[in-house]
Amino acid sequence: MAKDHPEWKSTEPFRSVLAGDLGAVLNAGETGIGEIIAVTHSGQTTGAFNTEVAHWFATAREPRFDRPTTR
Repeated sequence: MAKDHPEWKSTEPFRSVLAGDLGAVLNAGETGIGEIIAVTHSGQTTGAFNTEVAHWFATAREPRFDRPTTR
């Protein structure tokens, strides 16, 4: 979604997400995390969400050991 929202590169909490700065994302608190969830899931159907989650599980890798995510 970031490619469709260039403003996220300079807008918190999205800037921290894109930079991979988990500490800053967590410091955004419930409000910041809620904003991320609202923007990334707004208007999404249940079917689209399920498809996205299935794709993530099929392709995500655990970064430390480069193994598939199984949870």
